[in-house]
Amino acid sequence: VEQHGVNIHPHLSTVTYLTDCGAPTLVLECRNCRKAGDISSIYGPIQRGMLSSPRVGKHIVFDGQLLHGTVPRPGERGERVTFLVN
Repeated sequence: VEQHGVNIHPHLSTVTYLTDCGAPTLVLECRNCRKAGDISSIYGPIQRGMLSSPRVGKHIVFDGQLLHGTVPRPGERGERVTFLVN
């Protein structure tokens, strides 16, 4: 894969929250680029997304090609603990 400069993404990504605290997960309706270094496809307006706040036992599933991450909250107390499967 690296020899050919191609990004491989999981079919699905999951997040299971093990705590009620910490940063939420942000999933954007924007697909990551398939070719390494070709970031032109991720620029521009993003029309939709999903913000998921931590809650013990909560489980989310989404397209593994979508850009996702956490959104820090200044002053947030406690440690965010999740179980991720891609």
